[in-house]
Amino acid sequence: MSFELSTINILNIFLFVGIIHGIILSGFLFTKKPILKTNVILGFWILLFAMANLQIVINSSQLYKVFGQSFTLFLPLTFNLFYGPLIWIYIKKNTTQL
Repeated sequence: MSFELSTINILNIFLFVGIIHGIILSGFLFTKKPILKTNVILGFWILLFAMANLQIVINSSQLYKVFGQSFTLFLPLTFNLFYGPLIWIYIKKNTTQL
């Protein structure tokens, strides 16, 4: 039984670069001194997008066949309903800060 990964297309490469970029940027926002609430909220928002892109890469490149479905137990990757409230809280905190 031979297993063949699907071809790596240009979209998966761009999404993977975006995932790495999002994780690094959110890490910088979490650790930037002084730690502001707006930076933490923006960091979570970017991290949610990176996790959603990770799910797209895993599904489109059929990596779930290699790792099995166990990755979904540890990485709940779909938090789509948090995008709107997080950006609303970010804008509210950013505009009411003096």
